[in-house]
Amino acid sequence: MAYFFKKARRFHTASITYEAIARQHPRWPMADKALFFAAINAEKALRFDRALRLYKRLRKTYPRSHKGADALYNSALLLEQLQRYRAAARAFQQHATLFPRQSSAPALLLRAAY
Repeated sequence: MAYFFKKARRFHTASITYEAIARQHPRWPMADKALFFAAINAEKALRFDRALRLYKRLRKTYPRSHKGADALYNSALLLEQLQRYRAAARAFQQHATLFPRQSSAPALLLRAAY
């Protein structure tokens, strides 16, 4: 259902639906992805604070999720776009520290320095 809302460009409704799926089925193996999609759709709906909360919740609720790195990176980019530069720098630095083996880690540290 959330997928169809997304396809119909009803991004806020899709975000709410994905979040509800994750909330109702927290142990489902794809609950972390549902939260990630909820955040992505919140961004598309221009609900930026909601997107940031959902990314943070994903990282807190599912610390071992493969989507955790993407959520942190997307948070950093979004914070930068919102001109919350200090928070963005912390997020870039945290990403580079938590995921040092990713090829982007040095560039993110440099980006955090700006």
